Amino acid sequence: MAGFNTLPTVTANLKLVLSVSVSADINTHWMAQRAGSAGTLGADMTETDTTLTMIPGAQSSGPGYVRPTIGASIVIHDEAMTVTDINGDQITVTRNVVPLAPPTPAHAAGAAIYILKYPDPWGMIADEALRPWAQQVVAGLGARSATFGAQATGSLSITGE
Repeated sequence: MAGFNTLPTVTANLKLVLSVSVSADINTHWMAQRAGSAGTLGADMTETDTTLTMIPGAQSSGPGYVRPTIGASIVIHDEAMTVTDINGDQITVTRNVVPLAPPTPAHAAGAAIYILKYPDPWGMIADEALRPWAQQVVAGLGARSATFGAQATGSLSITGE
């Protein structure tokens, strides 16, 4: 055998246009998928602030505690944000990551900070809907499943119109 053949890589950038209500339902479900609590907001946060102070929870490790990481999504009240930098307890975020849920005017000190299980709605859809489907297809192929498959990369934006 001359060499090992790798699976092809498929790159696709897709835009899925859904009704406003369906898009809102997907975003609501995504923001409800919480991996755990990181702590609370250490100071008031205005609508335009992109840096927040986090007071880690009393439990700084173990079950239920999740440390924020760069690229993770967090939720304060009903506003999702993406973590872009962490410097100690100072967290820099990108706001307005859910187009149908604009930034909340303000968040008061003491508000709970939750880490989302998925960094974006696409990750949730891929894990909860597409992965089980792909596993069923592979299981149905049995021994031939080694010939089926490709690594997929790209992006999906979900907007409501």
